[in-house]
Amino acid sequence: MEPDYRVLRSQIKGRIAILCHHNADPDALCSAYSMKELVMKLNAAEAEIIVPGGLSTITRRVAEEFGIEAGEEGLPGDVDTVIVVDTGSISQLEELGQWLINYEKTKIFIDHHIRSPEIETVATSYIVDESAASTCEIVYRIYEALGVRYQRRRRRPSS
Repeated sequence: MEPDYRVLRSQIKGRIAILCHHNADPDALCSAYSMKELVMKLNAAEAEIIVPGGLSTITRRVAEEFGIEAGEEGLPGDVDTVIVVDTGSISQLEELGQWLINYEKTKIFIDHHIRSPEIETVATSYIVDESAASTCEIVYRIYEALGVRYQRRRRRPSS
């Protein structure tokens, strides 16, 4: 049964932090970027991408090629909602994991890995589809369910 992605519309509000797992792969970064774009389309909120432990080498190249910004250090500031993408366990968030467990506002997890009982206990919303090839695929379905048009990101012009 397909999850009701529309519930996210009411949960995505205020200032948003979007987290990826450490040593983030392209699926994690692109899912985070697409969620940031969705957040901005839904409520023109401020959103930041945070990747504890940084990006993998290939993902750093993707970020540079498409001009995607992601912070690698520190805790999010005062945020209203945290969205975690492509992360199968809290430990993959390094020092942000304990912060997230204690965080008392909205926590949304979107993933294509095996469902985690640990995440189920802390998540406000937990969207998992183990049959999806990537988290990006799930994020695309969220766009469709919410009736938001996805705009492709163009490569940065070569200098």
